Amino acid sequence: MNYYSLEHDNQFMSCSQYDMWEQCEAKYVAYLEGNYTREETTPFLVGNYIHSWLDGSQEKFKELHPNIFTKKGDLKSEYQEANTMIEVLKEDPFCMDMLSGTCEATFFGNLFGLPWKIRVDKWKPGLYRVVDLKTTRSIQMKYEGGISFIEKYKYQRRAAVYAEIVRQFRNEKDYPHFYIVAISKETTPDKIVIDMTDFSRWEEELYYIKNNIERIKLLRNKQLIPVRCERCNYCKSTKKLSEIVYYKNILEV
Repeated sequence: MNYYSLEHDNQFMSCSQYDMWEQCEAKYVAYLEGNYTREETTPFLVGNYIHSWLDGSQEKFKELHPNIFTKKGDLKSEYQEANTMIEVLKEDPFCMDMLSGTCEATFFGNLFGLPWKIRVDKWKPGLYRVVDLKTTRSIQMKYEGGISFIEKYKYQRRAAVYAEIVRQFRNEKDYPHFYIVAISKETTPDKIVIDMTDFSRWEEELYYIKNNIERIKLLRNKQLIPVRCERCNYCKSTKKLSEIVYYKNILEV
């Protein structure tokens, strides 16, 4: 069964699914029912192209996304940054050493009464080490509240789930170490290797999921009506108006 298939997503939970449940319940229910297709934005395609380089599947990526390539087979201008980012990684021996190992290793486990799946970018069993490759707008950028992109995109939550599922799958007592190799989508790409290993933080993240998973179980079993966020493209495309909004209240809708 295809790891990324709709059938697989209906059978297993994942970190990406959990994030999407939080973003908009209605959109994700529509996706699981086959009524909504995930958007493939430019940043999404740039990130996937770089991952296809990492796991050696660029030719397959080209077959699946011919619209982002020229007739000569080159990336179109708006995606060219991906090649620059790849070259920056290839020219750094330390990055390449961190990105060595088994590609796209898949693990399965159970968290709080639901089956989960993960696929890690690089897995080194001898070092008991998981490495994820992340692309980001900027490594040094501060988001609202003065947080980094790690906190903004909740990568510690992902690290916690990955570590726990790997631990379960391998029947180990301890968590593996978890690292991120990050590269920025800037004219001159920046890069960094980040140690995400924080066992106490991972316990907090797993506790957070435990406290919120019951609603997701009910939604997956169609026992609850999903809440619409009214902000995402799915909600905007399916919105039906039923009231007039006073001009001072626009931002409260």
